[in-house]
Amino acid sequence: MNIGLHHFLHSQSIEHHPTFCKFIDRTIYGVGLFGVAIIIPQILKIWVEKQTDGVSVATWIGFLVSSVFWLLYGVIHKQKPIIITNVAAILAHTSVIVGILLFR
Repeated sequence: MNIGLHHFLHSQSIEHHPTFCKFIDRTIYGVGLFGVAIIIPQILKIWVEKQTDGVSVATWIGFLVSSVFWLLYGVIHKQKPIIITNVAAILAHTSVIVGILLFR
């Protein structure tokens, strides 16, 4: 019975062009922080305007849990971009969750 595990068990690393890898290594910090920055309008809506209508606390708790696991992964594997991005994400997600609970 073939359930598609062959690819995962037998995949090999592909060599990449060093210049491309450096570009990705440098760019990923900005991309990660951009992902967190797009949460700022939601934070402002909640904390400045005190509006929580249509904002699901369960969704934001899910985002928070996901970010915590990504942070743990980053720490275990010593991946600075993952650590930095997810520390920022945890702060942003927590801000949204606390705001929802306070202003609902």
